[in-house]
Amino acid sequence: MARGTHRDWLVSGETIGIVDAPSHVGKVSYSLTYDAENRQIIGNIELVADSSAEWLILHIRLPESHKATNIHSSTGLTLHSEGTEIMWDRPSGQTKFTINVDSI
Repeated sequence: MARGTHRDWLVSGETIGIVDAPSHVGKVSYSLTYDAENRQIIGNIELVADSSAEWLILHIRLPESHKATNIHSSTGLTLHSEGTEIMWDRPSGQTKFTINVDSI
């Protein structure tokens, strides 16, 4: 998800995302908002509670001058080592997360 977002959209401070988009695992929603003051991305992903998905990837498209460095989540989300995507194994229901962002 979010693979085609422009790199400048997220750092604009406006929320980006989709609501109830149809997919092969049911309706999917996500939102991402960049908080420049705290250098964090605040996010939310929601799938149907009985999702059959084995995994889900959400792309984090930042300008080349920014890098996602770590993620805080209670549902076992992992951040790819290059900071470009979030992986959620056996996703279902809703998860909220915060990602720290550094300037490079």
